[in-house]
Amino acid sequence: MAEKEGLKQGRNIVFLTGKVKINDRSFSGVQESKKSDWQYTRINLGVETAEGNVVYTQLMGGYSAGNPVLFAFNKEQGQGMLEINWEDRFNDAILDQVAKNSFYTIEIEKDEKGNAIEKKFLSPIDVEEYLKEHLVDGMEVSIVANFEYQEYQGDTQRNVSIRSIKLPYENKDGEVRYQARFTQTLLVEDNAYKKLTKKDIEEGEITIPANVVQYVGKPIRKNMPFNIGVTAKIDAENPDKTKKVLDKLFKVPKGKVREIAIEGDIIQGYDQENISAEDIEFSPEIQELIDMGLYSEEEAESKMSIRGNKVSKLVFTRPYIQRTDEDGEVKLLVEIDDEKYTPDDLIVVSDTEKDTGSEAQDSSDDEETDESWMTALGL
Repeated sequence: MAEKEGLKQGRNIVFLTGKVKINDRSFSGVQESKKSDWQYTRINLGVETAEGNVVYTQLMGGYSAGNPVLFAFNKEQGQGMLEINWEDRFNDAILDQVAKNSFYTIEIEKDEKGNAIEKKFLSPIDVEEYLKEHLVDGMEVSIVANFEYQEYQGDTQRNVSIRSIKLPYENKDGEVRYQARFTQTLLVEDNAYKKLTKKDIEEGEITIPANVVQYVGKPIRKNMPFNIGVTAKIDAENPDKTKKVLDKLFKVPKGKVREIAIEGDIIQGYDQENISAEDIEFSPEIQELIDMGLYSEEEAESKMSIRGNKVSKLVFTRPYIQRTDEDGEVKLLVEIDDEKYTPDDLIVVSDTEKDTGSEAQDSSDDEETDESWMTALGL
């Protein structure tokens, strides 16, 4: 009997659009490891995607002074990894052999015609040098990244690792739509979600435990599961609708492990508690501004919020759906599989090194109100 294949990494992509936040810790410069001859840099950038919501991203990497080479995927499948000498990292003949997803892509300048100037780098060290010269605090950017997971003192830590930084898309009115979105494949066990309780409805949300798959380096060198929690918001006006969705997606048959790809929002900042319209009473000064047409009542009400606890959440919005075109017929398919894994495939992870994921296409043009996935689920 053939040996069963191990866990596979699924979808893992982050889309951020907002104002970049740069401080004196954003660019470390080239550092040398205290334990080896490793020369590296660490980039830390915040992206403010909404008032009070700042998602922190990072990029770290370098080379060994004793063996100064970079590794990259060959664009020809099946040809293995390329080993590129440090001094050849800008050699066009060599770079032409490198797969697209091995580059860090930066597009934050425009030429004389207003077109974005693409810069591609193999090393975070070169990315840092370029960003230090061209990236400005408060600049609007779009970042594509991957989640990276590791275990520390029994808890899963989640980082956002940069793959590309570009100028954001502007609509015909020159407006930019800010976002902090993700797509992630989960492994959900049969005891993760049972039902929506009255307490859940009162609290307005429920956290569903799940696993994500991440490659772990030395000494394990294999894909391993990491525990995370995914938050689902409950529709206060129609909790039965939320219940139907959660039951359909996250209620797993006994003895099964469900693989499911989801989309969601990244909340990293502070909970905001809005005051109900019935409790709002504008001061004479604010009412005068409204009467003068300088503010609408809705704009004034939106500022009547209370800053709550510091939070870091992955908030489920919908399942990821594939659009297929078979025999000229467009179909929507939800990525759900209850047969791929068993509970025995999910084991405890130790705290070790890890490698990065891969980049996927940005889905930021999808409408947030699109509920075609509910039709695909039969809801």
